[in-house]
This record gives sequence, C-alpha cells and structure tokens, in this order.
Amino acid sequence: LVTSWDATCMLYDGYSNALKQKIQTKAAVLAADFNPDETGAYIGGLEQKVIKVDFETEDEIELGHHDAPIRCVEYDHYSKCLYTGSWDKSFKIWDERSSNKETVREVHDKVYALSTCRNKVIVGMANNKVVVYDTRSSRDLEYEGDTSLGVYQIRCIQSMPSGVGYAAGSTEGRIAIEYFPDTKPQDASNFSYK
Repeated sequence: LVTSWDATCMLYDGYSNALKQKIQTKAAVLAADFNPDETGAYIGGLEQKVIKVDFETEDEIELGHHDAPIRCVEYDHYSKCLYTGSWDKSFKIWDERSSNKETVREVHDKVYALSTCRNKVIVGMANNKVVVYDTRSSRDLEYEGDTSLGVYQIRCIQSMPSGVGYAAGSTEGRIAIEYFPDTKPQDASNFSYK
C-alpha cells in the first residue's frame, strides 16, 4: 500500500511487484493503512478526509474529517480502532462498531507521527514532543517528553513490540530509541544515532 503526492494510493502485489489497484483522490495522500481483513484501506491526506476504500467494489466511504491535512493513519488490531493524526493539532480515534464513532484528543502541536501498541497510542509532534495516551480511554495521558532527536523534526515513530518504548526517526536521518519511565528495563538507556 503506497501513498503519493500525486493524489493516489496504490496497492501492489508484494510477490510479483505488480500494481493491483490505483485509487485516485482530489489531493495528495499522506498516509494509509489496511482495514482489519485487508480487503480495503483507510486513507488520509491533504483533502482532510478520512476515507475507507473497498478494494473489490472500489466503493469509498467518508468516515469523517480533520480541520487540516491528515498526516497519520493507523489501524490498531488490539483496540479494533482507527487512529488518525493531523496538522490541526489533534488525533482522532474512529470506532466503526460504536454509534459514537469519533473521539477527538487535542495535542500541543501538529501531529507528524503516530503509532499504536497494545493499549497505547504514541504521538510525535512538530515541536519534537512525544505524548502517550492509554487507548482504553484516550483521555489518560501516560507520558509526555522530548525526544533525543535534538533540533531535527520527527518524521516517523514506531512503538516497540514489547510496549516499553519507541523508535523515532527524523528528517535528517537521526534515530532515537526511547523507553517509557514506568516500563524501562533496568539495563536500558535512551540513545540516538545517525
């Protein structure tokens, strides 16, 4: 699943490297993720809409929107919810099983990166701050801190599979490995490298 500034989201067959489907939108697509059974995808971008696409029927359903471009889209199999992060200084939790589908959480700055793991959502922002929320309530701030990326802007973030921390990447190519204070292994320390 590949997003592009040319207003497309493309699905490739990983084995044959062949293009299977091309989804055209009205503006650049900045992020996408597969739906739970991988028969479709959720996409977001400069159009500011969260769109659910079915690969077989090519139907598009607008789930909602943000007030600025959407930079991050991630489906979490643990909570069975979709998470989107935007330059409108918020991230949203979309639960299609609920009548109240959308939960909004305001943050301090533009969202540039987002990752989920177990019961946590990790949000990297324009000011190089990282916040972590409990996904079971979305209101419980578990952690807030700076990355060790220095002055370089966060480009991506990925939680550790064990849930004890995350890796953040910068636009300059620097990588930061950070542990949460409450789950930090005794012999581990935060560090960054290029």
